[in-house]
Amino acid sequence: MGQIFVTGDTHLGIDISKLNSKNFPQGCHLTKDDYVIICGDCGLTWDKSRETQYWVNWLSNKPWTTLCIDGNHENFDELYSIPCEKKFGGNVRRVSDSIFYLNRGEVFELCGKTFFVMGGADSIDKAWRTPGKSWWKEEMPNFEEMEHAMDTLEKKRWTVDFVLTHSAPSNILYQINPMFKRDNLTDFLYEVYKKLHYKEWYFGHYHVDKTFDKHRCLYQDIVEVI
Repeated sequence: MGQIFVTGDTHLGIDISKLNSKNFPQGCHLTKDDYVIICGDCGLTWDKSRETQYWVNWLSNKPWTTLCIDGNHENFDELYSIPCEKKFGGNVRRVSDSIFYLNRGEVFELCGKTFFVMGGADSIDKAWRTPGKSWWKEEMPNFEEMEHAMDTLEKKRWTVDFVLTHSAPSNILYQINPMFKRDNLTDFLYEVYKKLHYKEWYFGHYHVDKTFDKHRCLYQDIVEVI
């Protein structure tokens, strides 16, 4: 049985140091059969620059396998240019032999546990970003992706072990900060929250480390799931 750890956003090189051997010594004892999951804003397909490739190589050379949820600060042109393939029981996009983005609305099986994944978020700073260069409308899931997620969960009889997202459901969003505005995605996740049976829900995006019952917002913390 492998081990699984979950953490928050890495923003390419900005917050990735949490995964170095000093800050994450447990990683030194993992293997490629173990997983570290990043809950969005990974940035590993941001561009084709040397800096991006450096961090892809740096992470690929870690002992574990890295799994990414897409956030809002991703280059979706680059990400969606990577063909889908089946792995872990769902559709993924392979960045390297040990880095995979997990597609939205899929349920994956890792170490004998099931994980429902739904990436995406609304950028509050998009007015200051450039479409196609630093912001993409695909950051928010479309109707078809939400329908696919519902169909997937229906097939799983609305029961999984864990939920992994970038955004929080609207009811948890208000607990993080009552000033935060709900949107189509947070409302969709709230509908999932009301119907889905699960043990724990992990998400990133809000740059804080807080726990709300069985929901955990992650930023710098690295949590062992199993």
